[in-house]
Amino acid sequence: MQNLRVDLHIHTAASDGTWTPLELVKQVKSVGIEVFAISDHDAIDNVEETEALAKKEGLHFVPSVEISSSYQGQLFHILGYRSDIKNAALLKFLKENQNRFDEANQHALNFLVEQGHSVDFDAFKKYSYDKRRGGWRLLNFVIDSGICSNIDEFFSKLFAGHHDRLFPKFPDPEEAIKVIQKAGGIPIFAHPGMSFKNLSPAEQKAAIERLLESGVKGMECYSTYHKPDAIKCYLAICKEKNLLITGGSDCHGSLIPARKLGHPEVYIKDLNLGAVFT
Repeated sequence: MQNLRVDLHIHTAASDGTWTPLELVKQVKSVGIEVFAISDHDAIDNVEETEALAKKEGLHFVPSVEISSSYQGQLFHILGYRSDIKNAALLKFLKENQNRFDEANQHALNFLVEQGHSVDFDAFKKYSYDKRRGGWRLLNFVIDSGICSNIDEFFSKLFAGHHDRLFPKFPDPEEAIKVIQKAGGIPIFAHPGMSFKNLSPAEQKAAIERLLESGVKGMECYSTYHKPDAIKCYLAICKEKNLLITGGSDCHGSLIPARKLGHPEVYIKDLNLGAVFT
C-alpha cells in the first residue's frame, strides 16, 4: 500500500485540460499511477464519469475540485478533496466563479483592442471550440483569430505584465474553504509556490496562518511549481502544524507539455493524506 504511486492534481477537458475521462484513465494506468484525482478549475463535470472508469480499472479515485480565490492580489487555489459534487452551495459557488471568468474575458478583449489588435466582439459571443483542445474560451478564440499562436505567446506577448487583465477578483480563500467544508470536503492549499511568488517571506507566513485559521487542512507540497528546497520548506511547515501533505503534477494533458503526468513522482509513503485517501 505504501508504494502506491499518486497524482492528486490533474485537469481534464471539463476545465482547461485536453483529456476526456476515458483518455485520462488510460494515461494514468499507462504510467503506473494507482491513486489519482481530477481537480478541474471551478468545475466538476467529469468527476462521476472518471470515478466509474477508475473503478472498472481497479484504480483509487479521489473526487476533487480546484476552487479559485484571491488573496492580496494573488491567485490562491484551494483543492476540495472528497467534496460532494452535488452540494447546492458548492455548485452555486463554482457557477459564480465561472461567471467571473466570463466577465474577465470581456475586459481582456478590451485590453487587446487598446493594444491595437483587431477583435470581433460579435464573433466572440458566438464562439465555441472543441474542449479537447485544452485551454479556455478566450485563449482558443485569440488563437483562432490569429492574434497569437499558442498559450506561451498568449501570456508572454499579449499579456506580459498584465496578467491582472485575465483573472478577476475571486472571493477570499476563507469563502472557498467554507464552501468546501459545507460540501463535506477536505480543503488543501494547492501549489503554494505559485501563489507565493510575489509575496515576501513575512507575507507568506501570514497567508499560511490565515489559511489555517480559515480551516485549511493541508498543503500540496509536491508540485511541478516547487524546487527541492521549496518542497522541503513546505514539508517542514506541514509537519510542524500537523497538516496533511499532498502532491500532484497539475498536468493539463498536451496543453502544457512541461507538466507531465505523475511528476513529481510521489508515493503514498511520501504523503500524509488522512481522510483524502480512504
